[in-house]
Amino acid sequence: TGDVLNADGDKIAATIAVELQAKTLLFLIETAGFLTHFPDENSLVSKITHTDIEEYLHQAQGRMKKKLLMSKKAVAHGVENVIIADGRVTNPITKALQGGGTYVHA
Repeated sequence: TGDVLNADGDKIAATIAVELQAKTLLFLIETAGFLTHFPDENSLVSKITHTDIEEYLHQAQGRMKKKLLMSKKAVAHGVENVIIADGRVTNPITKALQGGGTYVHA
């Protein structure tokens, strides 16, 4: 009908993961994971507890802030791990599940 709809994919994914009682939620993005000094991929943070996310928010650029907040929410509501990983690589899901990117956990 020509109506515009703006959906927040990060919030939708986190909500679905919580409702399905998923063990892992995976966000594939256009960088290596959460970078404290974007775009320097050497500043990748490989692990963050969901309670420490607030300490990193001031370093988050663009939509990364929303991904961190939704990761915190998902883990706080039962998702074991949220992985924020590079979707640009070959076999991104496999690489993320093998430890690539940033893991947010309890």
